[in-house]
Amino acid sequence: EASVSITNLLDPAEIAHCLIEAFAKYMDWHRAAIQLREGNSQTLRLVAFNRAALNPQEQADIQARFEQSAHLIGRGLAGLAAARGEVIRTGDVHAHREYIETYPGIHSGLYVPLKIGQRVTGCISIESEQFDAFSERDERLLVTLASQIAVAFENAYLYQAVQEELIERKQAEEALRQSQSLLQAILDHASAMIYLKDLDGRYLLVNKALAQIIGRETGDLIGKTVADLFSPENARQYQANDQEVLETDQPRFFEETFDDPQGQSRVFLSVKFPLRDRRGKIYALGGISSDITEQKLAQQALKRLNLELEERVAQRTEELRAANLALAKAARLKDEFLASMSHELRTPLTGILGLTEALQRQVYGSLTERQSDILHTIEESGRHLLNLINDILDLSKIEAGRMELELGRVSVEELCQASLRLIKQMAVAKRQLVSYSQTPPEMVVRADARRLKQILFNLLGNAVKFTPEGGELGLQVCGDEAANEIRFTVWDRGIGIAEEDLGKLFQPFVQLDSSLARNYPGTGLGLSLARRLAELHGGRIEVESTLGQGSRFTVIIPWLKSQTAPLWQSRPEIGAENAASPPGAPARTILMVEDNEITIQAISDYLIACKYTVVLARSGSEALNVLLKVRPDLILMDIQMPGMDGLETIRRIRSLPDPGLANLPIVALTALAMPGDRERCLEAGANDYLSKPVELEQLRAVIHSFLENKK
Repeated sequence: EASVSITNLLDPAEIAHCLIEAFAKYMDWHRAAIQLREGNSQTLRLVAFNRAALNPQEQADIQARFEQSAHLIGRGLAGLAAARGEVIRTGDVHAHREYIETYPGIHSGLYVPLKIGQRVTGCISIESEQFDAFSERDERLLVTLASQIAVAFENAYLYQAVQEELIERKQAEEALRQSQSLLQAILDHASAMIYLKDLDGRYLLVNKALAQIIGRETGDLIGKTVADLFSPENARQYQANDQEVLETDQPRFFEETFDDPQGQSRVFLSVKFPLRDRRGKIYALGGISSDITEQKLAQQALKRLNLELEERVAQRTEELRAANLALAKAARLKDEFLASMSHELRTPLTGILGLTEALQRQVYGSLTERQSDILHTIEESGRHLLNLINDILDLSKIEAGRMELELGRVSVEELCQASLRLIKQMAVAKRQLVSYSQTPPEMVVRADARRLKQILFNLLGNAVKFTPEGGELGLQVCGDEAANEIRFTVWDRGIGIAEEDLGKLFQPFVQLDSSLARNYPGTGLGLSLARRLAELHGGRIEVESTLGQGSRFTVIIPWLKSQTAPLWQSRPEIGAENAASPPGAPARTILMVEDNEITIQAISDYLIACKYTVVLARSGSEALNVLLKVRPDLILMDIQMPGMDGLETIRRIRSLPDPGLANLPIVALTALAMPGDRERCLEAGANDYLSKPVELEQLRAVIHSFLENKK
């Protein structure tokens, strides 16, 4: 019955389902499956499957497991039978390590390969939930059926192949008819000239475009040669090009000229190519020509235009070169001016702040309360002037691309508290309430602590300045783990900013109220500098403000975390107990190389009060002479001095043959604070660099650190 039912079927899927139904109807088999090989590949495709009492969803699930796990020749018992080309009958499938379970509860199986000769085309799988369910008789029956089934599948595939070939042939014939129609349409409507010539140069085919150019009908051109149709000069050119194509046996491109019936010369771009018969012999020459007269005229015009442009570009380049030289000179002069002004301003500031600090520390005697207040006012004014100078220099460094961040691990809370301490006195003076919050409470970020504190100080200082007396302001810090960002928000309930003025906020030297009668002093550098420093950290600043209600400035920087760099914290105060030599120890000697008398007085008096011995040299050459007589423990070296400058003096000290001077600490103490000055000092041989004016306490801490290391 199975043989009869599949005899007239020519679809592999129908054959497989017909067999499965027969197996289920007449044989007590719990599950049957037929897999067919896809061509010569190693893939077995499940074409029919059945198991009694399965609903459609269970059928689909089992089929999916088949396709995922037992779909290759060599995998599973069915795949193994297909790979060997032999029957596998087993009373316990779990005794075979090759078995792959696609349905639970199966115990015995019979797996018969489908073969055409020695070629395996698929496999029949019969499985049961009973042990030893299949006999030798079952195996013979299924092997007998398998040979007929394999032939039926093969015939079905051959029939499908024939049908597909017939369909493809019909499609090819239809495509050929369409292409012939398309070719004729192309020939009739193409703007290019298309033609075929025999080996004697006679036209075999021409299209309408060629006939129109010559001014004749297409039928009049068949059998003619170029000598019959064109001027002798044109004909010789065409014949030479045709001969080159036939001799080289390769397609060639040519620019050919043609004198039309109106007497105008035209230019054509022609591609000519040989045509071969089935034996590979050249029997004709084909050609396609396009009129490029307008393009050639445009190219000539473009060439003239390019020459004119090149002349203008050369002229403009020379002008730009001169302008760039002028800009470079202006930039150099600006740098020189800033360097000179910085030095000239820092030198007297060093004296003012140094003497002020020395007086405050009562180096010259005790002070009255009134005198202390006046000195505090002098110091505040000097520090304010110093901050303005530093802002200008920092902006100059950023614009020159010479500012580099000194990144390290920074405690966010330590940084914020240090910034708040800087504006504490200003806020107290205006009776303002300053609040601080941080979420999460413990955060560490990789940043330049000094520059980040500078950003917060500028924003907090503005909040204090633009908030009226008795007002409120604060610093709110929030870490965003998802965005990997930290947001520092400085808010105030001050005067606010008009929406039309928000675009001016971060422009250097621009103030929203620049009138002579403005109420809020400043240079307009703070916000510009803050934004540039935030950008150097890879961050940004956002602003929200409402006129008359207050502002919110948010600094957003990447939350770059580091586990190796040391944690930055506020610098501890250096106490008097470790500032100088211990009791009974000989005083340490410091060689101070300085030519400014006010600076000498301020610093030397302070160092002497700190129990140091100070030796003076007012020039580089004098310092070298002093070194021959005195062996100091440390040198404070000014850089800008008449005669031999500090850099050359440091180099000469380092080159002296005395090995004891190789490790002598040299601290550059200079009013030079332009980009690259620190690097030049360290490159010359200095151990450290301090920019004037320097806090005397900071100077003492630096000296102490070097002298402690020398012990």
